[in-house]
Amino acid sequence: MELALEVLMNNDLYYQENLWPLSFALAIAAGLLWLTDRKFSEKPALVLIDKETGEEVTVRKQHDFFFLKFTY
Repeated sequence: MELALEVLMNNDLYYQENLWPLSFALAIAAGLLWLTDRKFSEKPALVLIDKETGEEVTVRKQHDFFFLKFTY
């Protein structure tokens, strides 16, 4: 992103002098992570029933990215 802005704006310090490019890049990254989480979370949960107590237990696969949870 920094290199692209430097070329487009013809200014080597544009990325360092302005705050919006960093904010924009962080928003794009957050959106991509949200979409990835939605893709992995769309599978239905598995519902198991304990034979002895009749209690329902919901099992859902958890996903992480470099040991960081997508959602908390």
